Amino acid sequence: VPGKPTMMISTTSMNTALINWLPPKEMVGELLGYMLRYKCADEEKMIVIQFGKDDDHYTVTKLYKGATYIFKLSAKNRAGPGEEFEKEISTPEEPPSGFPQNLEVVGLTTSTTKVTWNPPLLAERNGKITNYTVVYRDINSQQNLTNVTKEQSITLTNLKSDTTYDIKVRAHTSKGAGPLSPSIQSRTMPMEQGRHLLLWSDSKFLW
Repeated sequence: VPGKPTMMISTTSMNTALINWLPPKEMVGELLGYMLRYKCADEEKMIVIQFGKDDDHYTVTKLYKGATYIFKLSAKNRAGPGEEFEKEISTPEEPPSGFPQNLEVVGLTTSTTKVTWNPPLLAERNGKITNYTVVYRDINSQQNLTNVTKEQSITLTNLKSDTTYDIKVRAHTSKGAGPLSPSIQSRTMPMEQGRHLLLWSDSKFLW
């Protein structure tokens, strides 16, 4: 099988990477072409592209911002692809361009509300999510309250009972905050009404 080709990669600010390569120094048999495999490190599936023997460059478009990519290039002869030249690149981070997904309430008491969510879509994260800001308010108030967490859930505390709250969340990378999610509304539980206890004593009902 062929030896390793040599590959150079340069990234641009337009979410693209220009790949150039040179044929293997050691070539057994006739060079038939090249095979490029690449993927974002956060994804499972490799993208595979075949090239002819005279091709020596390719531009990869629509790269995610703030992501690491793995590129593997091999030369091919009649015996198949040879040893791969492997290279990693990282694209610059930016604030998220999308909001967290699937915001929902998963627990309620008279004074607390637990909410969970998923990160923004991978293409809209634009880097490593460092934390989330939850913005919430009593719907009868104009005052927003905020809580910050590194987790994908939070329990809001010290809420008023039997009160509807408007809740949103946004994600942050090291470069700043992304947009707020659409809001959800959740009502805390009412305080239990005072109960009369019925006691049995000396064959009489005592209140």
